Amino acid sequence: MAIAATNFAPAVAAADAIARPVTPTASVVATNAPLPAPDRRMPGGDGSRPLVALVLSGGGARGAAHVGVLKVLEEERIPIDFIAGTSMGAAVGGLYAAGWPPDYIERLVRDLDWRDVLNDRPPRKQLPLRRKLDDSRGFVRFETGIGRDGFKVPAGLIAGQKFGFELQKHLLHTFGLPHFDDLPIPFRAVATSLDTGEAVVIEDGDLASAIRASMSVPLVFAPVERNGEMLVDGGVVMNLPVDLVVEHCDLVIAVDVSSPLGEFKDEASAFGVSGRSLKVITRAQIEESRELLRDGDVLILPDVRIRSSDFANAPDAIADGERAAREMLDALRTLAVPEKEYRSYLARQRIGLAELTLQISIDEISVEGVERVNPMLVLGRIKTNLGDVLDLDLLFADLERIYQMGDFELVEFDLDFAGDKNILVIRVKEKSWGPGIFRFGLTLESQLEGRGFFTTLADYTLTQVNRLGAEWKTLATIGDFDSISTEFYQPLDRRGFLFVAPRIEYLHTVNDFFNANGLFQVESQFAGWGADLGARLGNYGELRFGVARMGILRQDVRSGSARLVDDVDTGSYRAQVLFDLLDDPFFPRSGWLASAQYINSRDDLGADDDYDRLEVQAGYVVGNLGRGTLLGLAEYGTSLGSDIPAYDEFALGGFLDLSGLERGELSGDTKVAAQLIYYHEVGRLPDLFGSGIYVGGAIEAGNAWPDDDDFDIDDLRTSATLIFGFDTILAPFYFGYGYADGGNDTFYIFLGNPFD
Repeated sequence: MAIAATNFAPAVAAADAIARPVTPTASVVATNAPLPAPDRRMPGGDGSRPLVALVLSGGGARGAAHVGVLKVLEEERIPIDFIAGTSMGAAVGGLYAAGWPPDYIERLVRDLDWRDVLNDRPPRKQLPLRRKLDDSRGFVRFETGIGRDGFKVPAGLIAGQKFGFELQKHLLHTFGLPHFDDLPIPFRAVATSLDTGEAVVIEDGDLASAIRASMSVPLVFAPVERNGEMLVDGGVVMNLPVDLVVEHCDLVIAVDVSSPLGEFKDEASAFGVSGRSLKVITRAQIEESRELLRDGDVLILPDVRIRSSDFANAPDAIADGERAAREMLDALRTLAVPEKEYRSYLARQRIGLAELTLQISIDEISVEGVERVNPMLVLGRIKTNLGDVLDLDLLFADLERIYQMGDFELVEFDLDFAGDKNILVIRVKEKSWGPGIFRFGLTLESQLEGRGFFTTLADYTLTQVNRLGAEWKTLATIGDFDSISTEFYQPLDRRGFLFVAPRIEYLHTVNDFFNANGLFQVESQFAGWGADLGARLGNYGELRFGVARMGILRQDVRSGSARLVDDVDTGSYRAQVLFDLLDDPFFPRSGWLASAQYINSRDDLGADDDYDRLEVQAGYVVGNLGRGTLLGLAEYGTSLGSDIPAYDEFALGGFLDLSGLERGELSGDTKVAAQLIYYHEVGRLPDLFGSGIYVGGAIEAGNAWPDDDDFDIDDLRTSATLIFGFDTILAPFYFGYGYADGGNDTFYIFLGNPFD
């Protein structure tokens, strides 16, 4: 489905060099497709010098070495007539073929935040609040889908959202080219077809998409669809595409940056053996490609000292490529041309870059690829206006806002120059595992002296239920806290500012209470309903007003010495405001969080107890000290002079909530607590398993009192905590030791969100 917003005002036409007709579809050709005849305008095009083809292999981050080779080729005035590349070789080769000089590509490799660009997830601060709340519950950071066809999973860990935009941004001047032969240097990218298992040579269409297809490492990147064919990394079948060019040029310069096979030292695990097997297959086809090289061809083998997945250190590989190319100078210098001729060659190669400064006025905006999602919701997030000159920074923000909806696995753009109109095309790919999204998680708190709490989480969200973007969310927990709740979130307008949210829920808990006789446990079961009217405060906050009726609260004493608690009916009016601007829910480096909840329990809603309950919480990252972070937290609870029943009193105690004390050891109608937490990043987990490793500590103070009038600053309890934290892909994982005044101390193992 597609929808367009059209400007009927006269178009401001782009220069002829940009406003070329767009080929309706890209094509793929067999691996023996001929390269174009030499450009007679280039030096040597009349046969006075050999025609040179540059072949660049795949190799992940190691492929940055190709940039170093290009630098040496330009220093030595060696013109290139054709380029064929696979994976990272396609990225470097495609940028160079499009006119970018090696120095620019080097700056791009060095300045790019690879960890961010290879992570599709938008910055957390920009996520809608409902997605932030999901984030803070500690679900595993991997979505699946449940539908009529059963479970569905994403085709890769990364769709390439940010990386694709980076490529498009630097290849904007190639939009509208009918063929890759029309680039300053003719170019081919190699991918692998999942349909046939054969190499696919991409020769036209969108250059950025061709490069992305060539780089789509299976399991890591999702396949790229072109002409109905699913394509993955070309290195699977042709990592060094010599056979594409060897019959169509006089000389080949081949650069192989693939990892050497080396000795198999891993244990014979399933992962080790399968990974090694793939490496053996790849190495075999690379050796076959090398055998195609003829006498006089040049093979450059950079000794790259980083792993293929080590993009953070990719700039280090550039020097390795330079060094390897200089070792081959005797062979390369025979291809050099005089300086005047080479300046003419470079002028021809860089000509397309002048087009980047031209201004393109947007006359029409269209949205393509939407089926379940109302396209008007997509258009509503675009701030690029008709008649505006294309602003890439604003366009990237538009794509981010659309992606933040959470309904798409990929959002990209295209430019269509149709007659006198410049059309901005927003292309989206809805989540193939949607619209029913399933996530799961775990929480664990164990005091090593004996007591522990364990809960599993499961969340199912049915998105885009209607044209206003309603969603139906069901959250269930099993363990020490059993519950199931379902909420229907219905926006009342296209902007989603106002909403209603009815819900029903059931809870079964075992709560700890303390009295003069020590600890006792009360088992509770209750069910009920609620409904809220709210306002969405941008992506950062939410305001709700509502009612809740929790039916009959059944309670029984399970252990300890206490009288049996009577069954209680509950019903209340509620108001809540929440703001979340943290960049991370567990180990934030910047931002703040604030919430306030007021409960007005009244008998006109069926409550047995009339009382008021106000709780305010706030957190602020007060200092970002290099790899260290200082976080301040505070909370305050009051009964506003009423008498809160025992089942709803404020409680303190447990990990990072006066560590060292028992969970819920302090309770009352009033509470005050504050924590000052410092944590320092001392290392990183492999990307497949998570992110940071932290060491830190906390100083805590607080208490709870039976009545507001009993509050006394001199009664504050204090504790200190030593923390070891691991931000795993499963959930944040902590080892901790807490020591409270009075000599109480506890060792903790904690999995989940300690601030929840």
